[in-house]
Amino acid sequence: MKPTKDGRKLWKRVVYKIIIDDKVNLQIGKAPMQRGYTEENIQEATEHMIEWVDKTYPGIEFNLVQIAPNEFNFIKIGERAVVPVIDSEAPG
Repeated sequence: MKPTKDGRKLWKRVVYKIIIDDKVNLQIGKAPMQRGYTEENIQEATEHMIEWVDKTYPGIEFNLVQIAPNEFNFIKIGERAVVPVIDSEAPG
């Protein structure tokens, strides 16, 4: 893809793979026609994806691995520790 007028590189898509054991969930973000993702756009999209993964898989801990400037893998590294919530106003 052509760079921007100020010379920054653009990418047509951003690819995220969520790998849990032997299953792979593929999420692809495609830029509109005649547009592309800058590094700042990719960083912002990755932050949103981290929030989405935490919300979608609350009991799983992931390691984020950058494969390329526009490709990332979320790899399951184990179960997330559950911390019990103690209600200080509960009787007992």
